[in-house]
Amino acid sequence: MKKKQRKEKKKQKAKEATPARFDPQKKIKIDTTSKCYVKEEAPRYPLVATPRPLWKREKIVYSDENTDDESSEESSEATAGSLDEESDEDDSDACSSSNSSGSSSSEFDEETATTAATHEKRTNAANTNTANTLAPTANNSNSNSSASASATASGSASVSSSPSIIRMSTCSNDSGFEGGTAPSSPKKMLGARETRDSPSTPPSCNPAYKIEANDEHDETSYTYSQFQKSGRFTAPATVIPRFKNYSVDDFHFLAVLGKGSFGKVLLAELRDTTYYYAIKCLKKDVVLEDDDVDSTLIERKVLALGTKHPYLCHLFCTFQTESHLFFVMEYLNGGDLMFHIQESGRFSEERARFYGAEIISGLKFLHKKGIIYRDLKLDNVLLDYEGHVRIADFGMCKLQIYLDKTADSFCGTPDYMAPEIIKGEKYNQNVDWWSFGVLLYEMLIGQSPFSGCDEDELFWSICNEIPWFPVYISAEATGILKGLLEKDYTKRIGSQYSPAGDIADHLFFRPIDWNLLEKRQIEPPFKPQVKHPLDTQYFDRVFTRERVRLTPIDKEILASMDQKQFHGFTYTNPHITLD
Repeated sequence: MKKKQRKEKKKQKAKEATPARFDPQKKIKIDTTSKCYVKEEAPRYPLVATPRPLWKREKIVYSDENTDDESSEESSEATAGSLDEESDEDDSDACSSSNSSGSSSSEFDEETATTAATHEKRTNAANTNTANTLAPTANNSNSNSSASASATASGSASVSSSPSIIRMSTCSNDSGFEGGTAPSSPKKMLGARETRDSPSTPPSCNPAYKIEANDEHDETSYTYSQFQKSGRFTAPATVIPRFKNYSVDDFHFLAVLGKGSFGKVLLAELRDTTYYYAIKCLKKDVVLEDDDVDSTLIERKVLALGTKHPYLCHLFCTFQTESHLFFVMEYLNGGDLMFHIQESGRFSEERARFYGAEIISGLKFLHKKGIIYRDLKLDNVLLDYEGHVRIADFGMCKLQIYLDKTADSFCGTPDYMAPEIIKGEKYNQNVDWWSFGVLLYEMLIGQSPFSGCDEDELFWSICNEIPWFPVYISAEATGILKGLLEKDYTKRIGSQYSPAGDIADHLFFRPIDWNLLEKRQIEPPFKPQVKHPLDTQYFDRVFTRERVRLTPIDKEILASMDQKQFHGFTYTNPHITLD
């Protein structure tokens, strides 16, 4: 008996002495205001994050206004309802499926096969009834042809008679475009694209390029009329003709490229010229309500500064009306990287290396000027008509960060935020290299490195888990991703002054000739197939099919606005004018 009691006492003492097994789900939120998260105890083994596909479905439904047939509306509403139910089920199962490692890839392969098969059947059925319906038609066109046109131009998997389009994106709503400008699924989910035009038909005679006449102003594009006459492609403008104060009356607005709570981005041309631009229109009441006057002026300053660098978006001029602010910028008709990554699934290492090198060049330029970008993501990196990268959207930039100066604001897109921002610590330009690591991971692997059922879960994953690296990427690619996604910013590779080393010297970027890159003398691996000057195929059809107009603001709101805060906003860039 005594021996048994001694043994039991020894077992109890041993249990008390050994610490409890680490629970990866157990965490403490220190401060909800600063979003600071830590582990309650150190893990005995590394926690590997579960990647999240970039084409994860969001419940964002846009109505189609071009359906006139009542019968088609009823059937499409039923279809849309079933799609909504499916999306609800997908969202409810998202958390449970994300916890099981290795299941996402196999399930996704099955989904792609079935989705591609159904899409091919739908497109083949639509092609037997319709032809040459790529452009928006008049109001008397049937719903099947218009829906088939939208599916072809935007690459979205929508039912041909459905008045609702469900889009998929991972971008946050704080960056301008609500839901992003990405298509609904990767290219392998949709199958091959439909043929846009017959090779025997000259581009200028193709009915797909006709512009829908405006009911109020029966006016066609001067740029497109010149294209019809000569058949010669005019590239987007890189200069503005005259150094003067411009106004709304100087431009002819042609199409909607994107929209969100902030306003719209419109495609416009300078009247009676072949100069065409992208114009970002901000609503003054929204800017004042969100206290974003300073960020708007910062964006104007950084855009003007960007004209000195080949891989930053260029600003030509700004002007204002009583209700709106306007940024006249370079039209980047190649679309954003989110659009292309969701079409191809993921980029080859050569293509990802090329885009990454040009992004590094742009980031280093900003960092030398004392600027933290803080909003690097796929949606904010666009391609010009030659296939080169341009970084855009500088509303979250922080200026005057030199030497030992730091920032402490909690801002950015959740998927791309560095651990030091989430923990509420002081930070500098190193946060941009973390965001670049997430972006490079998405280009190489086609998935986001960290995931969570909500924002809190995502932040905890970023702070405590290490990314998963597949075996099909090279050792150099794995090495640079590990160096960029280092949670300790003092050990993170980045600029030439980083203790961990300059990112340009890494083995992954050994094939890049940086001198040729700075001169734009490296041939891009992909060139956008733009058919005519006003081709918007790389922008979401949900936006481009909308009627071009500015949202009116109530007169009482206009009268209550303090216009003095926008004094001096009008500006013309003297570095890119002809006279």
